[in-house]
Amino acid sequence: MLENLSVDEREARWRQRLEDDSAAVWVAQTEAGVVGFASAAPSRAEGGAGELYSIYVLPDAWGNRAGHELMTAAKAWFAGEQRDALGAHR
Repeated sequence: MLENLSVDEREARWRQRLEDDSAAVWVAQTEAGVVGFASAAPSRAEGGAGELYSIYVLPDAWGNRAGHELMTAAKAWFAGEQRDALGAHR
């Protein structure tokens, strides 16, 4: 599967996601630099709060709470998206 991925297509998709005001991307970093990321966007399913498109943490950073912090940020974003869908304001 990985051999069939196009770097150019993946780059274009990430550029689009980063420019999309309705999507969100979070980066986890330590003194050593970037150790992980997560991305989410509004749900494609009616009534959904959102979709977690990706989450990744370098194995060397496992156990330092980077994954936990990324999920915490995504869950807070999902909650805000759900409120927006119901007509409330953030």
